[in-house]
Amino acid sequence: MIKFKDYHWVLEGLAALVLLVAFVLMVFNGTEVGSLVKVLTGFGIIFFTLMRIKPIISSRDEKDYVLVMFTEILIDIVIGIILIFFADKVKDEGILSFSRLLGLVLFVRGVSHFWTTAKRYELHDIISFIVHVFFISFGFLFIWSDNLTTKTIVIILMIISILLSIFFTYRSYNGYNNYRIQKQNQMKMGDYLEKEKEDETEKIDEPEPIVEKKIDEPNDDNRPSVDIN
Repeated sequence: MIKFKDYHWVLEGLAALVLLVAFVLMVFNGTEVGSLVKVLTGFGIIFFTLMRIKPIISSRDEKDYVLVMFTEILIDIVIGIILIFFADKVKDEGILSFSRLLGLVLFVRGVSHFWTTAKRYELHDIISFIVHVFFISFGFLFIWSDNLTTKTIVIILMIISILLSIFFTYRSYNGYNNYRIQKQNQMKMGDYLEKEKEDETEKIDEPEPIVEKKIDEPNDDNRPSVDIN
């Protein structure tokens, strides 16, 4: 039976198309796209920050854990609001530059992660360990050097867009190929069941009934007589 998940290839194909269009727009309108990077970064920070509030509240209730996590959340929300509503004030250089604001978000996230894991409030695996090492390293680099510009972000987004576009195109192709195979298998199965049903409904010739031959008994006149002397 075909289900909605069998049509995921359509959504993946649309995602590939959207990412490809975004890549083309960034190539030909890099300056205009760069002006939106700050706002989109702010929305991204706010989104991922608000998404974490409920799991943080429901996971632990230690006062020091809650204080550290909500301090990080407060910093992220303030920076997100600055990037969204005061994007014109955020320059590529200066105290409140784009590089230093984003670097602060990354650095605080890395420090919070390792503090919570050191206190055994959270567990981490090798992937989260490597990711948060990068957060601390690049966060400190962006704060110290102040060399991350919106143009660099646009280039990174261009690379990510084209790579994801290729990935989703490949996924969409495989999904459509599997969908066609499944449809063909269903048609073959339907034909087989229909033929089997027709074979069962065909009339089977019944054998002729066996008729027992009646043996004519001799007439009384023709029966041999036995004389008993």
